[in-house]
Amino acid sequence: MASQNKYCNNFGKNGHYEYGTNLINKPKIIPFDKAERIKNMSFNCLYMTDDYIIIGSDSRETLSSSFYNDSMQKTFINKEQKLVWSMTGICKYKNIDYIKLVNEVMNSQAELRDKCILIQHLLKYPTKDKSFSTSNIKIRFNLFVGVFENKKPKFYSVEVINGKCSDANGIYDKINYPFASGVHFEQCNYLNLKIMDNKIKDDCVLEFTKLISNVIEYDKDKTKTVGGDIYVAYMDRNGNITTYINGKEAYF
Repeated sequence: MASQNKYCNNFGKNGHYEYGTNLINKPKIIPFDKAERIKNMSFNCLYMTDDYIIIGSDSRETLSSSFYNDSMQKTFINKEQKLVWSMTGICKYKNIDYIKLVNEVMNSQAELRDKCILIQHLLKYPTKDKSFSTSNIKIRFNLFVGVFENKKPKFYSVEVINGKCSDANGIYDKINYPFASGVHFEQCNYLNLKIMDNKIKDDCVLEFTKLISNVIEYDKDKTKTVGGDIYVAYMDRNGNITTYINGKEAYF
Protein backbone atom coordinates (compact mmCIF):
# COMPACT_ATOMS: atom_id res chain seq x y z
CA MET A 1 0.00 0.00 0.00
CA ALA A 2 1.33 3.42 -0.95
CA SER A 3 1.88 6.14 1.62
CA GLN A 4 -1.25 7.83 2.90
CA ASN A 5 -2.23 11.40 2.09
CA LYS A 6 -5.47 13.34 2.06
CA TYR A 7 -5.71 14.09 -1.66
CA CYS A 8 -6.06 10.78 -3.51
CA ASN A 9 -7.34 7.28 -2.95
CA ASN A 10 -5.99 4.88 -5.55
CA PHE A 11 -7.88 1.89 -6.97
CA GLY A 12 -4.57 0.07 -7.43
CA LYS A 13 -3.57 -2.07 -10.39
CA ASN A 14 -5.62 -4.99 -9.13
CA GLY A 15 -8.66 -2.95 -8.26
CA HIS A 16 -7.85 -2.63 -4.57
CA TYR A 17 -8.73 0.57 -2.76
CA GLU A 18 -5.40 2.08 -1.80
CA TYR A 19 -3.98 5.45 -0.92
CA GLY A 20 -2.21 7.06 -3.84
CA THR A 21 0.05 10.01 -4.49
CA ASN A 22 -0.74 13.67 -4.06
CA LEU A 23 -1.19 15.32 -7.47
CA ILE A 24 -1.56 18.84 -6.10
CA ASN A 25 2.07 19.67 -6.87
CA LYS A 26 2.25 17.93 -10.25
CA PRO A 27 2.22 19.84 -13.57
CA LYS A 28 -1.03 21.35 -14.79
CA ILE A 29 -1.68 18.50 -17.19
CA ILE A 30 -2.13 14.93 -16.03
CA PRO A 31 1.26 13.34 -16.79
CA PHE A 32 0.48 10.84 -19.54
CA ASP A 33 3.50 10.01 -21.72
CA LYS A 34 3.05 11.77 -25.07
CA ALA A 35 5.12 9.10 -26.81
CA GLU A 36 2.64 6.43 -25.74
CA ARG A 37 -0.53 8.10 -27.00
CA ILE A 38 -2.40 6.12 -29.59
CA LYS A 39 -3.06 8.22 -32.67
CA ASN A 40 -6.83 7.72 -32.78
CA MET A 41 -7.42 9.23 -29.34
CA SER A 42 -9.75 12.22 -29.23
CA PHE A 43 -9.90 14.73 -26.33
CA ASN A 44 -11.69 15.18 -23.03
CA CYS A 45 -11.12 17.38 -20.02
CA LEU A 46 -12.33 18.03 -16.47
CA TYR A 47 -11.89 21.02 -14.17
CA MET A 48 -13.29 21.47 -10.68
CA THR A 49 -13.46 23.99 -7.86
CA ASP A 50 -15.16 23.87 -4.48
CA ASP A 51 -18.30 25.20 -6.17
CA TYR A 52 -18.60 23.36 -9.48
CA ILE A 53 -17.32 20.60 -11.74
CA ILE A 54 -17.17 21.03 -15.51
CA ILE A 55 -16.41 18.23 -17.95
CA GLY A 56 -16.50 17.90 -21.73
CA SER A 57 -15.24 16.32 -24.92
CA ASP A 58 -15.39 16.32 -28.67
CA SER A 59 -17.48 13.69 -30.49
CA ARG A 60 -15.25 12.18 -33.15
CA GLU A 61 -14.80 8.46 -33.67
CA THR A 62 -11.89 7.68 -35.98
CA LEU A 63 -12.82 4.74 -38.19
CA SER A 64 -9.70 4.83 -40.38
CA SER A 65 -7.05 7.30 -41.52
CA SER A 66 -9.59 9.11 -43.70
CA PHE A 67 -13.04 8.20 -42.35
CA TYR A 68 -14.70 9.62 -39.25
CA ASN A 69 -17.93 9.51 -37.33
CA ASP A 70 -18.46 12.96 -35.83
CA SER A 71 -21.57 12.05 -33.85
CA MET A 72 -20.05 9.81 -31.19
CA GLN A 73 -21.17 11.34 -27.88
CA LYS A 74 -18.60 10.78 -25.13
CA THR A 75 -19.80 13.03 -22.29
CA PHE A 76 -22.81 11.98 -20.21
CA ILE A 77 -24.80 12.77 -17.07
CA ASN A 78 -27.09 11.16 -14.54
CA LYS A 79 -29.20 13.79 -12.81
CA GLU A 80 -30.69 11.38 -10.28
CA GLN A 81 -27.28 10.19 -9.12
CA LYS A 82 -25.75 13.65 -9.64
CA LEU A 83 -22.90 12.35 -11.77
CA VAL A 84 -21.08 13.69 -14.83
CA TRP A 85 -18.58 11.65 -16.84
CA SER A 86 -16.59 11.68 -20.05
CA MET A 87 -14.41 9.17 -21.87
CA THR A 88 -11.94 8.89 -24.70
CA GLY A 89 -9.93 6.14 -26.32
CA ILE A 90 -11.30 2.88 -27.63
CA CYS A 91 -15.03 3.13 -28.44
CA LYS A 92 -15.85 -0.17 -30.14
CA TYR A 93 -14.08 -3.50 -30.38
CA LYS A 94 -15.26 -6.71 -32.09
CA ASN A 95 -18.79 -5.31 -32.48
CA ILE A 96 -19.08 -4.38 -28.80
CA ASP A 97 -19.94 -0.74 -28.08
CA TYR A 98 -17.84 0.03 -25.01
CA ILE A 99 -19.27 3.52 -24.58
CA LYS A 100 -22.73 1.97 -24.25
CA LEU A 101 -21.35 -0.68 -21.90
CA VAL A 102 -19.63 1.89 -19.69
CA ASN A 103 -22.81 3.97 -19.56
CA GLU A 104 -24.82 0.95 -18.42
CA VAL A 105 -22.40 0.48 -15.55
CA MET A 106 -22.35 4.20 -14.71
CA ASN A 107 -26.16 4.35 -14.62
CA SER A 108 -26.42 1.33 -12.32
CA GLN A 109 -27.17 1.68 -8.61
CA ALA A 110 -23.77 0.39 -7.48
CA GLU A 111 -21.30 2.44 -5.46
CA LEU A 112 -19.30 4.77 -7.69
CA ARG A 113 -15.96 3.31 -6.59
CA ASP A 114 -17.20 -0.18 -7.48
CA LYS A 115 -18.40 1.05 -10.87
CA CYS A 116 -14.95 2.42 -11.66
CA ILE A 117 -13.20 -0.75 -10.56
CA LEU A 118 -15.53 -2.84 -12.74
CA ILE A 119 -15.02 -0.53 -15.74
CA GLN A 120 -11.24 -0.68 -15.52
CA HIS A 121 -11.42 -4.48 -15.58
CA LEU A 122 -13.94 -4.53 -18.45
CA LEU A 123 -11.61 -2.38 -20.55
CA LYS A 124 -8.60 -4.64 -20.06
CA TYR A 125 -9.88 -6.95 -22.80
CA PRO A 126 -10.33 -4.53 -25.73
CA THR A 127 -7.11 -2.66 -24.92
CA LYS A 128 -5.06 -5.86 -24.81
CA ASP A 129 -5.15 -6.66 -28.54
CA LYS A 130 -1.83 -8.37 -29.31
CA SER A 131 -1.64 -6.76 -32.74
CA PHE A 132 -1.19 -3.42 -30.96
CA SER A 133 1.19 -4.55 -28.24
CA THR A 134 3.53 -6.25 -30.70
CA SER A 135 3.72 -3.14 -32.89
CA ASN A 136 4.57 -0.82 -29.97
CA ILE A 137 1.26 1.02 -30.33
CA LYS A 138 -0.45 1.95 -27.09
CA ILE A 139 -4.21 1.48 -27.02
CA ARG A 140 -5.98 3.35 -24.25
CA PHE A 141 -9.25 3.99 -22.52
CA ASN A 142 -9.78 6.96 -20.21
CA LEU A 143 -12.80 7.78 -18.07
CA PHE A 144 -13.24 10.92 -15.96
CA VAL A 145 -16.12 11.11 -13.45
CA GLY A 146 -17.16 14.16 -11.44
CA VAL A 147 -19.31 14.05 -8.30
CA PHE A 148 -19.93 16.06 -5.14
CA GLU A 149 -19.78 13.95 -1.99
CA ASN A 150 -20.96 15.78 1.13
CA LYS A 151 -20.74 19.04 -0.87
CA LYS A 152 -17.07 18.38 -1.67
CA PRO A 153 -15.88 17.83 -5.27
CA LYS A 154 -14.42 14.46 -6.19
CA PHE A 155 -12.75 13.39 -9.41
CA TYR A 156 -12.61 9.68 -10.28
CA SER A 157 -10.01 8.78 -12.91
CA VAL A 158 -9.88 5.45 -14.78
CA GLU A 159 -7.18 4.68 -17.33
CA VAL A 160 -6.37 1.34 -18.99
CA ILE A 161 -3.38 0.99 -21.34
CA ASN A 162 -2.76 -2.20 -23.32
CA GLY A 163 -4.72 -4.26 -20.82
CA LYS A 164 -3.10 -2.76 -17.74
CA CYS A 165 -4.67 -0.44 -15.17
CA SER A 166 -2.82 2.82 -14.61
CA ASP A 167 -1.27 3.74 -11.27
CA ALA A 168 -3.03 7.10 -11.69
CA ASN A 169 -6.44 5.46 -11.29
CA GLY A 170 -8.05 6.83 -8.17
CA ILE A 171 -10.25 9.37 -6.44
CA TYR A 172 -8.96 12.92 -6.24
CA ASP A 173 -10.41 15.60 -4.00
CA LYS A 174 -7.81 18.30 -4.51
CA ILE A 175 -6.59 19.47 -7.91
CA ASN A 176 -5.68 22.96 -9.05
CA TYR A 177 -5.35 22.39 -12.79
CA PRO A 178 -7.41 20.87 -15.62
CA PHE A 179 -7.21 17.13 -16.16
CA ALA A 180 -7.20 16.04 -19.81
CA SER A 181 -6.65 12.87 -21.78
CA GLY A 182 -6.26 11.93 -25.42
CA VAL A 183 -4.24 14.07 -27.80
CA HIS A 184 -3.01 17.66 -27.49
CA PHE A 185 -3.79 17.86 -23.78
CA GLU A 186 -0.95 20.36 -23.52
CA GLN A 187 -3.48 22.83 -24.96
CA CYS A 188 -5.01 22.94 -21.48
CA ASN A 189 -2.23 25.37 -20.60
CA TYR A 190 -4.26 27.96 -22.52
CA LEU A 191 -7.38 27.53 -20.39
CA ASN A 192 -7.90 30.87 -18.63
CA LEU A 193 -7.99 29.84 -14.98
CA LYS A 194 -8.88 33.37 -13.86
CA ILE A 195 -12.15 33.03 -15.76
CA MET A 196 -12.70 29.51 -14.46
CA ASP A 197 -12.04 30.52 -10.86
CA ASN A 198 -14.33 33.56 -11.04
CA LYS A 199 -17.11 30.94 -10.98
CA ILE A 200 -19.46 32.83 -13.29
CA LYS A 201 -21.26 29.90 -14.87
CA ASP A 202 -21.79 31.23 -18.39
CA ASP A 203 -18.21 32.50 -18.61
CA CYS A 204 -16.82 29.17 -17.38
CA VAL A 205 -18.83 27.21 -19.93
CA LEU A 206 -17.77 29.47 -22.80
CA GLU A 207 -14.10 29.33 -21.79
CA PHE A 208 -14.20 25.56 -21.41
CA THR A 209 -15.98 25.12 -24.75
CA LYS A 210 -13.39 27.40 -26.36
CA LEU A 211 -10.62 25.14 -25.06
CA ILE A 212 -12.11 22.08 -26.77
CA SER A 213 -12.84 24.11 -29.91
CA ASN A 214 -9.21 25.23 -30.00
CA VAL A 215 -8.05 21.62 -29.70
CA ILE A 216 -10.29 20.67 -32.64
CA GLU A 217 -8.85 23.51 -34.70
CA TYR A 218 -5.28 22.68 -33.69
CA ASP A 219 -5.80 19.05 -34.65
CA LYS A 220 -6.99 19.72 -38.20
CA ASP A 221 -3.50 19.37 -39.66
CA LYS A 222 -2.21 16.98 -37.00
CA THR A 223 -3.77 13.63 -36.03
CA LYS A 224 -7.25 14.60 -37.31
CA THR A 225 -8.82 12.54 -34.54
CA VAL A 226 -10.61 15.38 -32.71
CA GLY A 227 -13.78 16.87 -34.14
CA GLY A 228 -17.56 16.98 -34.23
CA ASP A 229 -19.84 18.67 -31.71
CA ILE A 230 -18.56 19.77 -28.32
CA TYR A 231 -20.41 18.32 -25.32
CA VAL A 232 -20.02 20.02 -21.94
CA ALA A 233 -21.69 19.29 -18.60
CA TYR A 234 -21.63 21.71 -15.66
CA MET A 235 -22.59 20.59 -12.13
CA ASP A 236 -22.82 22.87 -9.10
CA ARG A 237 -22.10 21.78 -5.53
CA ASN A 238 -25.79 20.99 -4.97
CA GLY A 239 -25.70 18.48 -7.81
CA ASN A 240 -27.66 20.58 -10.29
CA ILE A 241 -26.48 19.74 -13.82
CA THR A 242 -26.71 21.86 -16.97
CA THR A 243 -25.62 20.53 -20.36
CA TYR A 244 -24.35 22.31 -23.45
CA ILE A 245 -23.60 21.45 -27.06
CA ASN A 246 -21.23 23.80 -28.89
CA GLY A 247 -21.57 26.38 -26.12
CA LYS A 248 -25.36 26.54 -26.14
CA GLU A 249 -27.55 25.06 -23.45
CA ALA A 250 -29.01 21.83 -24.79
CA TYR A 251 -30.31 18.57 -23.39
CA PHE A 252 -28.32 15.37 -23.69
